[in-house]
Amino acid sequence: MANAKKSRIIKQSGLLADKVNRAMAVVRSRVSPRFYQLLAAEARNKNISSRGRRYSKEEKLDALAMFHRGKRLYIYLRNTHLSSLPSPSTLRMFRKKVQLNTGINPTLFAAVEKKTKGLSSKDVILMWDEVSLKKSLTYNKHFDVIEGLPIMETDNGRIK
Repeated sequence: MANAKKSRIIKQSGLLADKVNRAMAVVRSRVSPRFYQLLAAEARNKNISSRGRRYSKEEKLDALAMFHRGKRLYIYLRNTHLSSLPSPSTLRMFRKKVQLNTGINPTLFAAVEKKTKGLSSKDVILMWDEVSLKKSLTYNKHFDVIEGLPIMETDNGRIK
């Protein structure tokens, strides 16, 4: 009798999973990819404790963008409607892993070039200004570097 009950439960859960998959396929065809990603994360993390949830890099980047647009709104959404959003402390830890150096960033220029490809030269203006900073040396324990030293170019053109 116990085996028959287990078999029935397994069959019912399989049918339920099939219905959920079909419903998600319909939703996927009708919403934007980013919104679908939010819904899929919500469904995936629904029955997982907040300490056991795992997020992809794209999910963290989207959540970080929402968090910086409006912290209070992000926290409201997380507490009421989208409980599977990463916590602000998770986003802060994720942000700390990004290493930004002073000077010209080739990756940034490549991204700007990709976004502005096809535009005429009259459509884009890129400006920046220098900033005066107090001279000091500090140790960054996350990246094991001393910050505040002037950037030196090596003979092969790479920045040290």
